[in-house]
Amino acid sequence: MANVEHLEVIRQGVYLWNRWRSTHPQKRPNFSEAELHQTYLVGANLTGANLQRVTFYDTDLSRANLVNANLEEARLIGFNLPDGVGANLSRANLTNANLQRAYLYKAYLRSANLTSAIFIGANMFQADFAGAVLNGANFAGAILQGANLAGSNLRGISFAGADLQDADLSGCILTEVNFSGANLYHADMTGRINLVNANLSKANLQEVDLTGANLTRANLEGANLSGAKLMEANLLDANLQGANLAGTNFILANLTNTDFSHTNLLDARLAGADFSKSILPG
Repeated sequence: MANVEHLEVIRQGVYLWNRWRSTHPQKRPNFSEAELHQTYLVGANLTGANLQRVTFYDTDLSRANLVNANLEEARLIGFNLPDGVGANLSRANLTNANLQRAYLYKAYLRSANLTSAIFIGANMFQADFAGAVLNGANFAGAILQGANLAGSNLRGISFAGADLQDADLSGCILTEVNFSGANLYHADMTGRINLVNANLSKANLQEVDLTGANLTRANLEGANLSGAKLMEANLLDANLQGANLAGTNFILANLTNTDFSHTNLLDARLAGADFSKSILPG
């Protein structure tokens, strides 16, 4: 349960709260299970705070410092921004924060620092990550339908089992990213993105446009690529064992040394593709 003293201080405003933190550096703020409605927390010092199962309603957390904060199962609902945007966490520092199973529907995370933050199982439907720092973050099992991740550096990040349907991943750096079992149906992956060494095993990539993408050594075993566009893509040494490639467009793709064993290539378009040293279905 929340600490009554901490609640009383923070409800007096950010200035007094930050002053209290500076004079009580050893105390860990505890707001667990509290309801913070229409609280103005712009620039608040919430480092290391226990915010488990807290409900933030119409609360502005822009520029807040949430380094090492625990927001497991927290609910961040609504903020009065244009177009029905959710919680405002723009430019907030969430380094190493725990947001497992948190509710961040339509959250506004522009330019936030999310280094090594944990979003496992979080609901981040249509969240906006434009300009956010995402190094080492973990989105395994998260709901990211329609999320804006365009242009982000997602190298090595885990989206295993995540739902990224209709998400904007255009222009992203996706080397060594883990999309195993992820739903990427109709996601925007345009911009000749880099997926070198990416794990896309058993991912749903139906109707995804990967024109010109670099999928060198990517693992696409068991993936569903039916109707996907891979024109001029580079799949050198890629693993496509058991993938569903029905209706996939491989025109002018580099398929050198690619493993197509046990794949379904029904109605696939293969004109001009380079199959040198490839392993083809038996």
